[in-house]
Amino acid sequence: MIQKNKNDLDLPILSESEFPEPTTFSNRELIEEYLAWKQSSTKVAYKHYRPWVTRFQHHVNRPPETWTHQDYVTFTNTMMEGHSPQHIQRAQCIAYNYIKYFALQGRIRFGLQLLKVRKADSSPHYTVTEEEYQTLLATATWFCPERFVRRNRLLLMLYHDTGARLREILSLDLSDITHEMSAVIKTEKSTRKRRLFWSKETDHELRLYLKWRGTLKTAEPALFVCIQRRTPARLTGNEVGQLMIRLRKAAGLKSKVVIHSFRHAFIHRMARKGVPDAVIAQMIGHSTSETVKSYTHLSRPELEYFHRAPNLLAVQSYQEQGIAIDSGSRRPIALAA
Repeated sequence: MIQKNKNDLDLPILSESEFPEPTTFSNRELIEEYLAWKQSSTKVAYKHYRPWVTRFQHHVNRPPETWTHQDYVTFTNTMMEGHSPQHIQRAQCIAYNYIKYFALQGRIRFGLQLLKVRKADSSPHYTVTEEEYQTLLATATWFCPERFVRRNRLLLMLYHDTGARLREILSLDLSDITHEMSAVIKTEKSTRKRRLFWSKETDHELRLYLKWRGTLKTAEPALFVCIQRRTPARLTGNEVGQLMIRLRKAAGLKSKVVIHSFRHAFIHRMARKGVPDAVIAQMIGHSTSETVKSYTHLSRPELEYFHRAPNLLAVQSYQEQGIAIDSGSRRPIALAA
């Protein structure tokens, strides 16, 4: 996100005599000017940058010619309470790029090297256990109103079986369900598509849900809908997040299970089966296996085998001779005794 490089240090810092006089300004005009420029290279930024750019500009409430590096510092300090480290880092990156835009025009009086971005120490999402998954499924059956039971159970089962991202499952339309036990989706964070696969049990639950879904009088194409609104509409990520909180509390789970917990569990489950990292990356929609390795190195069963085997050649020799090996010591049964 942040476009900070050595060339930033070479941006001109004008002397007082060379510096242009502040012009009549409007917070809105400055914000729209920057976002229009940003949109020329990426449409996503126009939407996601707006809240933080607006917040920074209203914080300083002055034209760029009068900004100081302390404005950036005080802006950061206003977010120290009530925001996660990731949100603070994101806001700082966006504010930095916003300031850099005006620095490139020679409208900033200080060097960008004075602006520091905090590195967020993110803790990984909790990995849901199989026991917790079964508990949540059972809870969804008795805790949720009857008209929501099929939908909520199916959501849990699909996230468990596919390892898909939150909004990837919610993006499914009725027209996407054309094959048994699989569907093609658009991979989030990229333009590629991939196929999701699920179990026979999940497919059976899906068929039961589709019968109920067909009774809704709506033209909404989404597979998963919220019927609590006046007009049924596609279920949102926030609504699923709130559902998980309620299910977790009703089930009495103390661990912080969220939808992403199923994705981590899927990765570990595939690694324990011996699926290569490159294949897992394709299954979950990652462009490279490097990010997958940060999870799978904790789950690979062969790691324990190589660690515990005192002499792999000897073990292989014993096995070829048909000699039974003690599972604990990796020594012939007679010697282990």
